[in-house]
Amino acid sequence: MAVIGMLAMSTLSFAASPLVWQRRHDVPLPVAQILRANIDMSSNCRCKWQKIDATMVPRIMQRYFACDASKGRSCEVFLVEGVPAAAMLYSVSDIDGTTLMVESFHLNKGLLLLFNVAPQMRSQLFKRHRRLRVRDAHNLDDFRSCP
Repeated sequence: MAVIGMLAMSTLSFAASPLVWQRRHDVPLPVAQILRANIDMSSNCRCKWQKIDATMVPRIMQRYFACDASKGRSCEVFLVEGVPAAAMLYSVSDIDGTTLMVESFHLNKGLLLLFNVAPQMRSQLFKRHRRLRVRDAHNLDDFRSCP
């Protein structure tokens, strides 16, 4: 009887904490590669970078990228048909106030590969922000080499 009571208590504690069971909503890379090889995807999808309100940053980063981000952080996401496929956390330079210093990139590589929009993602970002410092960014190699 004590074992059943302990099991019920542990089940309730997990049920009270929804973040324990929450998973990322990625497209797994093997699935994306198979779909890309066997399905004719049109190249005219709607993709754009969009700035996120500072109060929504923690929710979006946790839900789509399984990353903890505090409120008040500056963030932009790359949307593929309205679904976040990449995120950039950044701060504005104190020196001139116009240079963005990228802290980290977060990618859903499967979604980027499935729609073949990684080159478009990079070009749109660099057109949108002429003065962007990415040298010290976390996950920079993934951002540069994403297919």
